[in-house]
Amino acid sequence: MRVAPVRSVIAGIRAGLTRAISFNTGALPAVDDLAAGLVYVLVDPVDQAKPRSLITFLGEPPANSGEIIVSVAVACQLRGEYPVVVMSELRPDLIASCPAPIEFMPSTRYLPFGAEEYQRYVHRRWSLMVAKWNFAKQIDLNMSFDDFVGDQAAHQDVLPEADSYVLASIS
Repeated sequence: MRVAPVRSVIAGIRAGLTRAISFNTGALPAVDDLAAGLVYVLVDPVDQAKPRSLITFLGEPPANSGEIIVSVAVACQLRGEYPVVVMSELRPDLIASCPAPIEFMPSTRYLPFGAEEYQRYVHRRWSLMVAKWNFAKQIDLNMSFDDFVGDQAAHQDVLPEADSYVLASIS
């Protein structure tokens, strides 16, 4: 075993951690300076340079949705793209095994807000995700975002107690 390369790797990790610790314990910089001081542990410049593909699986997923998402993500990777998945169902098993990052767009089942609050939340969340990832293309596997929001609004008509639930939880 070569000791010198291992020591240089350990020294590099310590230096990175020291910078992160000193950043986190020092005086807080101005809001405009925060982005410049962020230290990311896992950054791959090769992946950063790839065009990003949005893979959405919004709405009720079939039993084999995990296989579908993984196969589409792998196909995107083989084309030199960086896939990012957005799902409306919380699937920890898929999050742990998928070769692509997964963002969560909650359905009304997970957020029992009133109709207006829910729509405002998911539209804001969607716009933040689109800005965060800067997608070059989009692949809708089940339904588009607009169809998903419309479908969720239709389900809220079935659950009229959602507004009273929100009001009760606030008080």
